[in-house]
Amino acid sequence: MKTNYLWAAGLAGLPFLIILCLVATGNSALLALDQAVNTALYGGHYPLLVPIIRAFTYLGDNYLQLIFIALLGIWLVYKREKQLAIWLLLTNFLTISGINQLVKFLIERPRPDLFDHLILVGGYSFPSGHSMGSVVFYGSLALTLVYLWPRHFKHPALLYSLVSLLSLALAWSRIFLGVHYFSDTLAGLSLGLACLILAKAAMDRWVDERPQVQ
Repeated sequence: MKTNYLWAAGLAGLPFLIILCLVATGNSALLALDQAVNTALYGGHYPLLVPIIRAFTYLGDNYLQLIFIALLGIWLVYKREKQLAIWLLLTNFLTISGINQLVKFLIERPRPDLFDHLILVGGYSFPSGHSMGSVVFYGSLALTLVYLWPRHFKHPALLYSLVSLLSLALAWSRIFLGVHYFSDTLAGLSLGLACLILAKAAMDRWVDERPQVQ
């Protein structure tokens, strides 16, 4: 694995590590920041937007994402893209079902109780699965599209920018709905990006350069 990928992943994951330490030690400054940001962005102040954001946030639902990845993996195998299928499945299932859930159960941070939750949720709060999962899911989909059809994506930076904006919007939606602290979403974005960078390094090393799909 190239050293620059490791450095990039380390830098991307640094905010996650810092927030992890602050959450684990119950840092009061972090809690004050969370309360301030959550109060400002809480959707209860904008009742007309609540049903729209409630629907939008399902674009970050981890279960729906993994179902889609599984179906896409089957299609890729059918198209003789077995290496890409395995990479895509491992990237998403290991990060979303593995790493995210492991950290949640190790930290056991309760959901915010500052306001009423505007959507039904369960489980622990840190890090945000929607935030982390969206970076990995949409990021890996973008990498897959660029790999399969490079002629159609001659300027992939635009596609990656759209992924970034969508991930940020989904992270914001979790604060809006009152089900995550600001630091949960920031940590999720950071850890998701670190995992995606490492996944890209694995893709460059193990997936054939020439796609089979025409």
